[in-house]
Amino acid sequence: MVSLVYDSLAVTDLEWVLPDLQAAGVQATFFVHGELITNDIASWKQVVSSGHKLGNGAVLAITSFLEQMQPADIADEIDDLNILIREVAGSEAVTPTALPSASGRLDTFSLATGELVSVVAVGASAAPALEAARERASGPDPVILAFHQPHPQAHKQVLDWLAEHSSGHSKS
Repeated sequence: MVSLVYDSLAVTDLEWVLPDLQAAGVQATFFVHGELITNDIASWKQVVSSGHKLGNGAVLAITSFLEQMQPADIADEIDDLNILIREVAGSEAVTPTALPSASGRLDTFSLATGELVSVVAVGASAAPALEAARERASGPDPVILAFHQPHPQAHKQVLDWLAEHSSGHSKS
């Protein structure tokens, strides 16, 4: 199974990302942080009403401050964002299983599901991510293609590949 996630996507990118996803018939998970979601609640409600999920990206947003924060403060950030997401989405936030590494790929064991998860960052070129997805997609474990700042051409290539290779099971 191949899923799509977006990390801290700019609201302006939603203007072209959402129509692309709708045209491809693909659902995704958007990891947000508090400031991102509170700056444009209407847009994030549109994301949810289009069938997509919101994920708690608090840890993604505070990663550079983690060493300076107390565990209770980190937990509060996560809890506060879960509450906000529930208010906006009307549902529980998705919790990230793994984060892409600087090299663009991270294989991790999910304690929640007991399976290996491959997270592959999609950059300006979709080719490396799609090569990794091809490698892993034939196996039993999930593959997550992660966009941080999606490039339109790479985004289209990923969606075209999903349309060709996934029988509609690329819903995140």
